[in-house]
Order: sequence, then structure tokens, then C-alpha cells
Amino acid sequence: MGYDGKNYPGTKPLTPFPEVRGIHHDDFILTADGLPKEQIERALRQIYTYESRQKLNFLGYQANQKFDFKTDLSEYLNYHVNNIGDPFQSGNFTVNSKFAEPAVLDYFASLWNARWPYESNNEYSCEWRESYWGYVLSMGSSEGNLYGLWNARDYLQGKQLVVDDTINERKIKASQDGMKLPSTPRYKVLKPTAHKNNLNAYTPICFYSLDTHYSIIKNMRILEITTFFEEASNKGYICPLKYPQDYPQNYSKQYIADNGWPAEVPSNDDGSISGEDLYVNGKARNYSHIYIMPSVTDEMLGHLLEDLSQPGAFPNQDENREIVTGRGLGIQII
Repeated sequence: MGYDGKNYPGTKPLTPFPEVRGIHHDDFILTADGLPKEQIERALRQIYTYESRQKLNFLGYQANQKFDFKTDLSEYLNYHVNNIGDPFQSGNFTVNSKFAEPAVLDYFASLWNARWPYESNNEYSCEWRESYWGYVLSMGSSEGNLYGLWNARDYLQGKQLVVDDTINERKIKASQDGMKLPSTPRYKVLKPTAHKNNLNAYTPICFYSLDTHYSIIKNMRILEITTFFEEASNKGYICPLKYPQDYPQNYSKQYIADNGWPAEVPSNDDGSISGEDLYVNGKARNYSHIYIMPSVTDEMLGHLLEDLSQPGAFPNQDENREIVTGRGLGIQII
């Protein structure tokens, strides 16, 4: 079954992925000669069994599992539909669904009270400047976080995105040379000069917690955004937190650098942030949320509550801790 030690292009690879019940890693190793039909079928059966089992018990993530793609969308699996480029402009990749994408964007723009529908550059009106722009993400939260951090960085750095007023003049000169410039507007970024009395006026600093999504850390490297730890270390600032009294219970000292600063904002065992700045109406938010998607049933929540009610379900469990539900809207651990 699977890997036979003969046809793999090189030595058998290691399997760093943890063991998964019902999954045999050897059935998924690709060989130089491809996979025989029976192995492909065996691997696909394992995947189907695993995903079906997980779907019945999957909680806590903002990912809906209530779909009927087999009925609604299966006929499109043989098409490579790609909405590459600006969703409000046509392109050369014509196998797309751009005609539907603006309707999705208008819907979310209305939820965020943005001016919609989208209005392109209009030389006879300035109202388009208040119009939104956007696109449907292709890779989820990582791409969304990148775009959000990028805009936040440029905004806090005082950058301005302005229309290049010289484009028309250059179009005329280009046409005289027998060339043609694109008719779409071109933009340029203006960067301000730092104030003499405040050299840090346009220096955004990022604070993120120990449990922050990994894409935030990756995107900060891509965008060259300074973190509070880097700024404090470079400037020699003294950390106001004292260990262990100002840190969450069970927080490891290994996360604190020699200069006394934590590399990331400390968070509690359940992922929440520790700090008085997160008090709501004078009460500390010492609870966790579980996102309830359309695929979550009362039976799933019942099993969860039963598990959470067992002794030792939480680290350092308090006898007074109780489980409450919010009328089907969510679960709080308080």
C-alpha cells in the first residue's frame, strides 16, 4: 500500500504532520510514476471519511459548514473561473464572474455604511471620491489582514493617494510619438515630512498579542511595520510590566527578553488579553467567545457544554466557574 521505496524521486520523506485517526500518510506520497488508481481511490475515501467526521463536531471558527455545493455548484468544477484584476473593470481573462462580484461588494459596503454602489472616477463630479472600492478576497484572513495593515500603515504615516495630474499631458505627448497610454487614471503617493519637534509623528507602532493570527506577524515583516517590542528595544525604554505580578497566570518568563519586554502583548490561557484597557462597563472581560455559524446545531452545543462541565476541563479551574449560554447566540465562559 502506498510508498514502496522504489519509485519515489529520492528517499522517503519524513512525516512531520501529527498522526490523524483514519489517515495513512503513505497513501498520499507522490511518486515519479504518479499514483495507481486504487491508491487514489483509497486516499480519497480517507479524506471523505475524515472531513465528514470533522464537519459534525467543528466549532469555534468563523467558517460555515452548511453548504450544498454538490447540488448548486458542482457543474462549475470543470471551469477555471478567475476574477483577476479590478472587479469593476473588464479584463483579458474572460472566464470570470465579475458581473456578480460588485453585487457582493455592494452588500458588504452597505453593512459598513459605505457609499454604494461603487462609482468610478467621474470628471464631472467629485462624489466618486466618497465611493468605496474593494474586491472579494481570494485567500481569506491573511490577505484581508495584509490589506488592512497596509492601509493602516499608510494612513498613520500620513501618506496621501492622489491623482496624477500630469497623466493627460503625457498622453498627448505619447500620442504624438505614435504611442498610446492607458485611459484609466493613474495615482501617486505623497509622503509627509516629519515634524521637527516630533520625529515619531508618522511612525506607526504595532501592538499584537501572543495569540494573534500568524498572518499579522508575517504581514508586519512584509510591510516593514515596527512593533512595540522593536521600538522599545531600539530606544532603550523601560517596560512598565513587572514579572510575575503584571502578567497572566502561568505566563512563562521565557517569553520575556533580557531587556524586560515581552515580544508580544501577554494573553491569558484562553487567548484573551490581560489588561485594564479591556474592561467593559467597569467589568473585566474574562470570558471567551465561540463563533456560532449556520452549521452549528443545538446538539453540537449540548455536547460542548457537557465536555466543558467536566472536572479539569480548564487549567486552574475555579469551583465558582460556570457555563452559560446566550440564547443560542454564543457561549461565554465566566
